[in-house]
Amino acid sequence: MEYCPGGGVIDLMNRRLQQRLTEPEILKIFSDVTEALAYMHYCNPPVLHRDLKVENILILNQDHYKLCDFGSATLSKGHYIPNTLQDVQKLEDDIQRHTTLQYRAPEMIDVYQKKPINEKADIWAMGVLLYKLCYYTTPFEEEGQLAILNAKYTMPTAPIFSEGLVRLIMSMLQEDQNRRPNVYQVMKSVCHLRGIECPIRDIYSEPYMSPPPPQPKSYYENLFEKVPQPQQELPNITPMRRGRPTKTNNNDIFDPFDPAHVNKSPTLQTQEPTPPITHTFQNSFSSPLTTSNNEDKKQKEQQMKQEQEKKQEEERKKKQQEEERKREEDRKRQEEKKRQEEKKRQEEKKRQEEKKRQEEKKRQEEKRQEEEKKEKQSEDDKEESSVKINRNVSSSIEARFTALKNATKQKKPMPPPKPARFRSNPVVVDDNFEHKFPSLEELDKHLPTV
Repeated sequence: MEYCPGGGVIDLMNRRLQQRLTEPEILKIFSDVTEALAYMHYCNPPVLHRDLKVENILILNQDHYKLCDFGSATLSKGHYIPNTLQDVQKLEDDIQRHTTLQYRAPEMIDVYQKKPINEKADIWAMGVLLYKLCYYTTPFEEEGQLAILNAKYTMPTAPIFSEGLVRLIMSMLQEDQNRRPNVYQVMKSVCHLRGIECPIRDIYSEPYMSPPPPQPKSYYENLFEKVPQPQQELPNITPMRRGRPTKTNNNDIFDPFDPAHVNKSPTLQTQEPTPPITHTFQNSFSSPLTTSNNEDKKQKEQQMKQEQEKKQEEERKKKQQEEERKREEDRKRQEEKKRQEEKKRQEEKKRQEEKKRQEEKKRQEEKRQEEEKKEKQSEDDKEESSVKINRNVSSSIEARFTALKNATKQKKPMPPPKPARFRSNPVVVDDNFEHKFPSLEELDKHLPTV
């Protein structure tokens, strides 16, 4: 692949967030990508890209865009369905490694549905890619895998695009892979919207069954109706890493990508300018199916009716499953809520019990401190009383000694003894000192009682 100086389309979209891509620009980008994808699907066997997204589109110049990142490409296995659990798990792991979730087709989301993964998976990714080019987001950005599995999405009301472009998106984003158009029908539709000639011819021999007229709620749901074509020989194209496919020496084989052979196609005619798109299902996107056999027409209508009834039944079952799933989720949420509330009650109860224990402990501590305080006060009172008694006793004894001393001083002192020669009677000396003062027992009798 040559050097692309313009960078990626995703960078262009980021630069133009305010002034978004116009419809002609979108159709040009999508047309170049579709032509590259047609080259891959026209190989024998067909090659699947499997990672079609806006990030894998490069800008060669103002008028040319290139599809890149073929590391996820693989050969199509047609209608192959894995039978063993090991093969299914291997396929699921391969999808996880080589595809992007937002661009996966429903048959890739749930491989256990046992639906083949072929070129129609790339067509689904092309629908998501075109949706993002128009609205700068993917149709399942917020809904998730369940929405992809059921093909549940909405078309934004702004910005406004032509009815044909909207119908092209919705035709590719169909849950049933058999109702999606092939790459030729997509290319033809884009060329019609651009007002140019389709550069490739239809190599698909199987007719494309158009779904019945859409219901009012899904007016744009189905788009293509295949015109029966005569049996055609597949072109002998050898896949290459880059450039155009190699030509064989047989000049009779038509190469759909050779511009020199475009006008030589027996089935491709130069298109005149077409009138504006109408609101009818049969427009320039699909040619009216002309048959001369009314029985075949009735059989086809009956087949479409059966398919519609089958689809309605599947939708009803899916709706019931969805409702059951929602009820189960609601029940689980209620149970979880009850568990949370019970847990909160238990925690609150534990907190209350802990609080009571703390308060009881605090009361006991205060009571113990109060008792200790009382005991200490009682001991202090006893000590103070004892000191007071001792002080009173001491003061009483001291007072008695003082009184005795004073009484002794107040008595008239005895005259000195006369000399012996002058004595008429002998002087009796009282040496008994113990009887001069009262005894302690007598003093205790006179102590005041406390």
